[in-house]
Amino acid sequence: MIFQNPIFLYGLIGISIPILIHLFNFQRFKPEIFSNLSFLINLRSTTRCQSEIKRWLLLAIRILLIATIVFIFANPIIPKHKGQIHENDKNNVILFLDNSNSMSGIGADSYSLFESAKMNAIEAVKTFKPDDRYLILSNELEGSSFRFINQDEALNRIEEIEISDFSRNIKEVFERIDMEIKESENQSYILYLSDFQWITQSDFEIFKEIDAKTFLFHKEQSQLSNLYIDSCWFELPIVRENQQLVLNINVVNASDQDFSMLPLWLHINGEEKSSLVFNIDKNSQKTVQIKYVEEHVGQRFGEIKIEDKGYFNFDDNFYFSYKINPQISVSEFYGKKSSPYIRALFDRDSSFYFESVSLQKIDYSTLSNIDFIILSGVEEIASGTAAEFEKYLSQSGTILFIPNLDASLENLNTFSSLFDVKFLEKNTNRTQIEQIAENFDIFKNVFEQMPQSVDMPSIGERFIISSESSLVPIIKNIDGSVLLGYDQTKGGKIYFMSIDLDERSGNFHQHALIVPTILNMALFAKNSDIIYYTLGSNEVVELKDLDLKGDGALKLTNIKNQYEFIPSYQLRHSNVSIYPLYENISAGNYRISYNESELGGISYNRNPSESILNFANVEEIETYIRNLKIDNVSVIESNTNIGHKLAKIIEFGTSLQTYLILFALLLLVCELLIFRLL
Repeated sequence: MIFQNPIFLYGLIGISIPILIHLFNFQRFKPEIFSNLSFLINLRSTTRCQSEIKRWLLLAIRILLIATIVFIFANPIIPKHKGQIHENDKNNVILFLDNSNSMSGIGADSYSLFESAKMNAIEAVKTFKPDDRYLILSNELEGSSFRFINQDEALNRIEEIEISDFSRNIKEVFERIDMEIKESENQSYILYLSDFQWITQSDFEIFKEIDAKTFLFHKEQSQLSNLYIDSCWFELPIVRENQQLVLNINVVNASDQDFSMLPLWLHINGEEKSSLVFNIDKNSQKTVQIKYVEEHVGQRFGEIKIEDKGYFNFDDNFYFSYKINPQISVSEFYGKKSSPYIRALFDRDSSFYFESVSLQKIDYSTLSNIDFIILSGVEEIASGTAAEFEKYLSQSGTILFIPNLDASLENLNTFSSLFDVKFLEKNTNRTQIEQIAENFDIFKNVFEQMPQSVDMPSIGERFIISSESSLVPIIKNIDGSVLLGYDQTKGGKIYFMSIDLDERSGNFHQHALIVPTILNMALFAKNSDIIYYTLGSNEVVELKDLDLKGDGALKLTNIKNQYEFIPSYQLRHSNVSIYPLYENISAGNYRISYNESELGGISYNRNPSESILNFANVEEIETYIRNLKIDNVSVIESNTNIGHKLAKIIEFGTSLQTYLILFALLLLVCELLIFRLL
């Protein structure tokens, strides 16, 4: 027999208390005065011998009662097999407490699932020996958590865990735990407490690789209704100053109740920008649009709020951010002469900074500062210049290539072949534009309906682009040839035209279609930043063309509570990569700074899967285990005595706590009977 908590055995010293009371009990018989014989008739004669027997019996019972109570707290266990466990063995006890947002729900006992799970975790840890090695983990999977600690530290760590905006799937958690188990030779036990959200049978395949006895403590949700914001996006991926923005917001009603006149608010940089009310049917989702005009340039932080009167309120706020640049930089690099039509497009719009430079006079050091490059009337591009354009593309640049009709196919293909594009023969037959990719980014919302062919530009002399090229056709002629094609390659975007912008190629350069075509290329060239990221995902945040001066540290600061931390990141020239966050941070908008200089902003939201109230019950989990023939996993419904259940099925053996409690109650009954009968 071994004791789970042997330190309580010091309580046996308490046996001396009833012994001392017995030794100093010098009770004497007191004389009683009576006036008649009725007292003598009812008097029960007590002899000295009876008194001594009673005192010795009470002493024995009290000694046994104190010893029994001490043993209850020490938790004696009889191993199932002789020699299986030695008292000096140290086990690895790895406990994962699910602290994701869904655990804030209410269980059948009207308590928060998370608070109930914390109590279960404490009880489970106390089932093991104090000198075992403990690893206490939660959804953050912080590096500092992967350190074995003693039982007291483990209990304190459990108390410190709070609800987090991070969430992990069971496979991800156990893959990380398996790494710790393989590095240790000790016997390991895994305790996993969760509501088992979005669990499938395939998730349990990981248990075949785990060399440890695993206990799954199931926490059951009692409320399965939720209203939440799932996502948001701009109608157009470009945002400009003094332009009306249309923000689409997807709201999900995961309940059996219809809602009407629900309020929704939009805040930009802390100020209410717009609001609306909407209706949504039960068990459905709806995309609502909110419109507003952005009147300022610079970094903007947005927050969407809805009002959910249910049990789950963690997903009633949604965060996003974007940056409005004062101008978009456009450069025309021409062959023999600059195109007056290109200059006319950009000179009239203050949203653009435009310059026209000969190909022979390019300052390569400034290429990274240009948002959109137009190679106009090009006959030949030197190999060194072509390499610089490839480098520019790799930094998310955008290029439009317009050939010179007098250029040789060999010279054109020397450059175009770098992008798997091939120019074939020249065609002088007249044709007309017939097909426009209306849903392509640069043409979205340009046409209310598809234009008729009579309105299309006529096309004259042109090059034929091979159909085997990697280009996606955007504009095609009646004869099927490509007038404008697009490819996303080498980290950037490149457009190829088959015509030059002059009279020889027809009237495209004078047609209204040229305006949205080339202007929108420039607008979309400024990469629309991702407006939000998801906590716990593997998304890497890429920030480009930053002004990083001096040595220092990049910091993220929550704009609401001013919580500041240094993320894991990498600097490469003027670019920064911020790696997935594992710090215990909350969803929200964060300001990015370097050496106290503000660089921009970033927004993090909770994993939307946490809002989908889909949970596996005990029967489903047990079915998965049986189907996969896994014999090292036990499922425990954690709504009763966890310690007792764990002790019954754990490899340690049989706990005697229950029998000792019954024996203590029996001793109390015996003491009462002795008082009454003797």
